[in-house]
This record gives sequence, C-alpha cells and structure tokens, in this order.
Amino acid sequence: MNDLAIVQTDDGWADAAAENTERGIKGTLVKVADWKWTKGKENIEVKEGISLAALATAAGWVKWHNGKPV
Repeated sequence: MNDLAIVQTDDGWADAAAENTERGIKGTLVKVADWKWTKGKENIEVKEGISLAALATAAGWVKWHNGKPV
C-alpha cells in the first residue's frame, strides 16, 4: 500500500477565475458626462441623492472621429 498523501490543487477560485475571463465588468456600469450620471446600456439617469459603493474603478481614453468613437 502507498502512504503518499493526496494533495488538493483546487484553491476554490477556479469558478471566479472562469467568470472573470468571460466579462471584464461585473454589475452595472455607471458613468458621468456633462455632470449627468447614468447607469447601464440604457443610460438610465441616476437620481440625485442616491448612495453607491464602488467595488473597483477604471479610467480610460476614447478616441473620437466625426462624432463617433473609433
């Protein structure tokens, strides 16, 4: 009989890592333009006075040409 121990290699994060490769952004995207805050692809206005918590932030630049991002 072999007395070697079995080592578990799954650290419990495999599912989270798989989800992260599917989509970089989790939850609803909130953005601001011209002092107006909106959320989601539908650009639903975020009402004044609402409290939000950011789990992460990102910043970036968008190149525009003829009024459209390129």
